[in-house]
Amino acid sequence: MRGLGIAALAALAVGCAPVGRGEAVTGAGMAEPAPAAVPAAVDREWAVVELGGAPVEGRAPTIAFRDGRIFGFAGCNRYFGPVSFTGREGMKIGPAAMTMMACPDAQMALEQRFARALEGVTGWQVADGVLTLTGAGGAAILRARVAPADPPAGD
Repeated sequence: MRGLGIAALAALAVGCAPVGRGEAVTGAGMAEPAPAAVPAAVDREWAVVELGGAPVEGRAPTIAFRDGRIFGFAGCNRYFGPVSFTGREGMKIGPAAMTMMACPDAQMALEQRFARALEGVTGWQVADGVLTLTGAGGAAILRARVAPADPPAGD
């Protein structure tokens, strides 16, 4: 039974890869960040509707926050990583990790754009039901709306 647990951990480690700045996410010697209080305004799951100023086509990436973590669907794979909230509307994400499934080229391209966008996030704001993640100088990186409770049919 012990061997099964070790094999499961090895499979989990192989099935994930770092996303972003090329920094590996490992359990060895890495201090666990203290859970950050998630502002009530963002404490839900969001579906990305705009990325880099362009509308998102197909199944949208999602963003959720809980206990100092960000996680969701990136376009093909699931991702997760630390997030911290600073000041009234400051945010720092990463480094994050992602599962490593292959998908059609269009989904992979969306996922890569989404992962790069998350690297540049420095702030957030919610207005009229839209979460806007911002970068340097307050420029909008992506916009999201509250995700539907159930995924669309066919997914």
